[in-house]
Amino acid sequence: MEKYNDLKLLAENRLPQRSYYIPHSNKTSAMSGNKSLSSKYHELNGTWNFGYFPTPLDLPDDVSEFNFTETLPVPSCWECYGYGQIQYTNVNYPFQYDPPYTFSENPIGVYNRTFEVSSIEKLYLIFEGVSSYFELHINGKYVGMSRGSHLQAEFDITDFVVLGTNDLTVVVYTYNVGSYLEDQDFFRFHGIFRDVYLLERPFDHVNDIYVKTDVSGKYDVELTFNGASLPYTVELYSANDEKIDDLTAPHLWSAEDPYLYKLLITCNGEYIMRKIGFRSIAVSSEGALLINGIDVKLKGVNRHDSHPKYGYVVTHEDMVLDIELMKQHNVNCVRTSHYPNHPDFIELCDEYGLYVVDECDIETHGAENAFGRRTNAAVDTLSNNPEWCDAFLERMVRTVERDKNAPSVIFWSLGNEAQFGNNHVVMAEWTKKRDATRLIHYERAAYYDPDYTEEGVTIHPCLDMISRMYTDIPEVERKGREPNDNRPYFLCEYAHAMGLGPGELVDYWEAIYKYPRLIGGCVWEWCDHAVIKELPDGKIGYLYGGDNGEFPHDNNFCCDGLVFPDRTPSTGLLELKKVIEPLKIKAIDIEKGLFEFDNRYDFLDLSDFDFKYSVVVDKDTVETKSFTVSLKPHTKATVKIDYTMPSSAKEYARIDIEMTLAKDMLWANKGHLIAWDSFALPVSIAPETANVAKNIEIENTKRYYIATLDNLAYTVDKASGMISSIKNGNDELLVRPCDITIWRAMTDNDSKRTKDAWKYEHVHKVYFKPHSFNVNGNNISFEGVLGAHSRVPLFDAIITYTFDKNGMNVNIHAERDDTFIILSEPTLKKDIAYIPRFAVRIPLKREFEDLEYFGRGDRECYVDYKEHSKVGIWNSTVTAEYEPYLMPQECGNHIDTKRVSLKSPCTKLNVVSNKAFEFSALHYSIEQLDDAKHAFELVEENSTELLVCYKNRGAGSHSCGPELLEKYEITDRVIDFEFSIKF
Repeated sequence: MEKYNDLKLLAENRLPQRSYYIPHSNKTSAMSGNKSLSSKYHELNGTWNFGYFPTPLDLPDDVSEFNFTETLPVPSCWECYGYGQIQYTNVNYPFQYDPPYTFSENPIGVYNRTFEVSSIEKLYLIFEGVSSYFELHINGKYVGMSRGSHLQAEFDITDFVVLGTNDLTVVVYTYNVGSYLEDQDFFRFHGIFRDVYLLERPFDHVNDIYVKTDVSGKYDVELTFNGASLPYTVELYSANDEKIDDLTAPHLWSAEDPYLYKLLITCNGEYIMRKIGFRSIAVSSEGALLINGIDVKLKGVNRHDSHPKYGYVVTHEDMVLDIELMKQHNVNCVRTSHYPNHPDFIELCDEYGLYVVDECDIETHGAENAFGRRTNAAVDTLSNNPEWCDAFLERMVRTVERDKNAPSVIFWSLGNEAQFGNNHVVMAEWTKKRDATRLIHYERAAYYDPDYTEEGVTIHPCLDMISRMYTDIPEVERKGREPNDNRPYFLCEYAHAMGLGPGELVDYWEAIYKYPRLIGGCVWEWCDHAVIKELPDGKIGYLYGGDNGEFPHDNNFCCDGLVFPDRTPSTGLLELKKVIEPLKIKAIDIEKGLFEFDNRYDFLDLSDFDFKYSVVVDKDTVETKSFTVSLKPHTKATVKIDYTMPSSAKEYARIDIEMTLAKDMLWANKGHLIAWDSFALPVSIAPETANVAKNIEIENTKRYYIATLDNLAYTVDKASGMISSIKNGNDELLVRPCDITIWRAMTDNDSKRTKDAWKYEHVHKVYFKPHSFNVNGNNISFEGVLGAHSRVPLFDAIITYTFDKNGMNVNIHAERDDTFIILSEPTLKKDIAYIPRFAVRIPLKREFEDLEYFGRGDRECYVDYKEHSKVGIWNSTVTAEYEPYLMPQECGNHIDTKRVSLKSPCTKLNVVSNKAFEFSALHYSIEQLDDAKHAFELVEENSTELLVCYKNRGAGSHSCGPELLEKYEITDRVIDFEFSIKF
């Protein structure tokens, strides 16, 4: 059998995994922590010779003698440079399910370069990541092979090199038997995608380092050696390089206060510095996660290595950017989904302060599609198959051994979505024996096991926690109250951040803080995965699954991040930041300035931060002042803020309270906003000045009613019951007639089942049909129904237009006719019980660009997706209201609105109501957003699409999560909606 298909052959001549470190030749270099300063470290990144072959049958017999005519950068993914097939697939394997065989047509990339050797004692060659299998040749001789794409591979090449110039050839295969263990939800890229480097070392040297710390200040350094045991010294230094001889009260490490000591090992002319942290991990009797004895909630995200131009290749700067953004948005935990990240990323988490769920490079999700989800066949084929046990175990060993010294790593994860079988038990048992200080995580234990069941969920004792994905909120509450299991309950994936959303975050976190056992979770996921497309106008667009002609694929299911591919934060990230912020404020007596402050930090006192309040009246800040708060973590206190209550306002007054960084941090500058809240002030609202009376005339023609108010003319169409024209003098303001819509451009989180049900029942084509109409004084009214072709009407409706000196008032009374649901297909009844929205669409001319509104802003918000927003008077533009989701969809909504003003060069239109309503204003129609597949395909309409909305359903996270909570649906069976249009 070919080596790449041989399950029993895990590696050849690859060294056993050791802990990650870089040796140095002097103390100064080592203490800097900068590996590039080490004379023992020789980076081989750069331009390599390259050859691409469609199958192994095309490979030359002697690859070292191949005449290379092309080049490729290392690190890189060759698909990003025009070789091979760019492919996104989530669950399905991109080859036949026929283990151990993958593909006969298995493309190969051959890499070649030379390197210089000036002295030979011991020389090691390290690959940090190669997808998916490679064979190594030096000077025409075969050295060895390795598999495990996201795992480190180290080779002793001492006996293969010569003084002077050496030839290095690496043969990389697209697929191998290990690809059955690498069926993660991401783009499938290949090549040498992480760093390659040489280490020069003495023949006898330190090999492995295992540092075990204790919160008392004790630490144990366990060393193994290459060759004979050697004398060595171990010295401990503070973060400021002050030598410590006796540590009795260590500065403990946590994500909030990531203090690192420097441990310096000197041995046989080498200096190895490892940053270490003192911290403990435990579980309370109630199932709470204890870090250093303190109950900690994990406010996490899932993160892939992902770059829109370079695939798996992420630079040090890319990793820093991700971590800084996470810290700036109150994230304290990252799950390395679904493989160990670059070792530099782990060290950055140590330094910046993030709790890490370190995940093994195993996922066999496609076995479920091959055999059936939750079937014995799917389990037995790989995860419960003893023939695969060594392949499972060695990946776990390599993960643990590399990262065992990282204080940021608090959980070891056995992988992701690889069913659950005895191979996982073996992995867990080995891990516990090797490292008893951390917890073991694995979500896919949620399979039936006759010995350990909890409502069908496995509670195998090899796992230290119960981990679930996309659990609905009522179930999360039930698990919080679970009396029979005191292990932590962890949402390793929740709140699927695909497109608009995720909603309902506040509901999750209310439950999480309610029960000790609920230790938090990780939002799926950090960034949108996409491939850059250069557009003719010089701009860039993004491609997703299926855009490159691949099969199978999963469309835009990879566009599910809190940040866009270029790391621009979406509104979803702002929502997460607000919901998980470490300070919660409640108004106790706002007139007396009394507020309850709840410090949700685990280790930091609020005295470490700056505070400021601002009093805002309408659009003006009339008072602002700094103040101080001293409050220990996990405590609450009443804080008095001395501000002057405004006497009145035209529309609104509020007080804003902000907590910001008091000093520069590694991840943000002084003044960075950490937490905030906003409270309406009980002031008197000045009465609106009455407009000068206008003369109202209503002309009754055969088809139209035409209401004239001085220079304004409204035309109402008897055939449709809709406003068909609004003129200001001779200037027509509409580009087409208004209409009533209950549709919205479908979001990723509007489930496919619900979308299909709505479209099957023609909900997207509903319109108002008048049965009768009449005029009574200044009132024009229509009675009729809202429905669609070939379907029973959904609503009986009465629409009344009233014209007075202030403009036009629109009143809609609609009653849901549930006959529509009763007559529907039985399988659709649940899905069509609710509607997407209820709104009046006013299609204004494109020149209505300037926007001012009194409501929640300044970003889009929905009924379950509003914590990031505050009520105020906001100025924007219609162009800026569009949120560029990679697949266009509903966006730009605002709730709790009392007034919307749109201005063209000649006219200002105001929509006002005594009751809060919702609105959006975009240069794209509902239909255009619904039909487009990519953001770059959109061309702005020659209109401003103003939607005055009674209600809009919540955002939710149903693209891969639970159904939207009913309280965020439009459950109304009677709708009374009223607003006025004024000029």
